[in-house]
Amino acid sequence: MTPTERTADASARNNGQTAFDICDRRNGYEPCPDCAADYGMGLTNADGNVHVQCGVCGFAGPGAALDFSDILAADQAAFEAWNALPRPKNAPGEESDELEAIAPAIR
Repeated sequence: MTPTERTADASARNNGQTAFDICDRRNGYEPCPDCAADYGMGLTNADGNVHVQCGVCGFAGPGAALDFSDILAADQAAFEAWNALPRPKNAPGEESDELEAIAPAIR
């Protein structure tokens, strides 16, 4: 099955709605909750789970169970879990007491 066929198949399973695509420019990662970097995020597979991982500091978000029959759903779940994590209100490179306060919730 080609990528186009997989997308069409996923769209059909989603009642005609466009299937989630992690490479689609409509989907943007929130900054890293650990180092506040706003670039370098990507998906990684560890221990049978898909995670979004920061390419700057290596922080990995919550995992989503990897189901090879519906990889797009696992990608979307990991993406949404990453974007739902609490974040400090500091800019990249700035120290923040708020980061220390939320650290237990994200580790």
